[in-house]
Amino acid sequence: MRKLFIAAAGAALLVLAVVSPARAADVSPEAELGFQQISQCLQSRNDLAVLLVVDESGSLQETDPENKRARLLANLVRSLARQAGTPTANGAREINLAVSTFATEYRPLVPWTELGQDSGNSIATQLESEIPALNQGGGTNHPEALAGARNQMAAITAASAAEQPPCQVAIFFTDGVLSVSDVQEENDAAANEMCRPGGVVDGVRRDGINLVSVMLFDPATARAAPTEYAQGRDLLKAAAEGKGGSRTCGTLPIPPAYARGAYLEGGVDKLASLFASAFALSQGATLIALEGSPTTVVIDPG
Repeated sequence: MRKLFIAAAGAALLVLAVVSPARAADVSPEAELGFQQISQCLQSRNDLAVLLVVDESGSLQETDPENKRARLLANLVRSLARQAGTPTANGAREINLAVSTFATEYRPLVPWTELGQDSGNSIATQLESEIPALNQGGGTNHPEALAGARNQMAAITAASAAEQPPCQVAIFFTDGVLSVSDVQEENDAAANEMCRPGGVVDGVRRDGINLVSVMLFDPATARAAPTEYAQGRDLLKAAAEGKGGSRTCGTLPIPPAYARGAYLEGGVDKLASLFASAFALSQGATLIALEGSPTTVVIDPG
């Protein structure tokens, strides 16, 4: 078994034995590159803007009947809040967070808020309370959601007093199937317009927004509708990483100056762990690859 550990040395030697999922079989090399880019941004800047964009379509009544997404989102917000105020080479870490929802339209839910312990707990509690009821939408309009996210992220970057804009991460939580119409040809046209070179996905990348797509599709639903699931999965993956199955999205290869993204599936546990790795690496930790289990880590004192 190959494991990756993050090690950091301080006044008293501290070893963080964090097994990173960044090399797990269900996380692609493109997703690794996306989180490496986030980590590199965090090394050079102390401020981060995170936008949570949450699907509220009616299909979630079937794909997430227990409303797990509400608890997962709340835990993610609390996890991010714990990073706020931590020291960096450029000053204390500042994290601003906003939450929006989408079905056929894009709706801001939580305005841009600087995270701390109190604000993080307040937003988390709000999400736990309100998200379960947000599953009545009549469609799933990914292009509209991406355009709304670009505009909302532009507002926080324009308000920044720093010489450089903050690191920008937009995280999409959805059950994955684009549906703007009952006519499949119109859904296909919307996906093609979203993914054409110079389209909305390219705009997100050009703006420096790292797009992380998290598919909340229920396995039982996926088995019942495999073709629909595969199409939704491929589109989400392509929007985040450039390619998913036979689907491509945006300019390929992704230009070096553009932001990269990551596709994850099933929940936010991997997402929280990847963020923890990105934060640790940005603060001087070292990623160590080891073979075998159990493993022995030897670090020089200092």
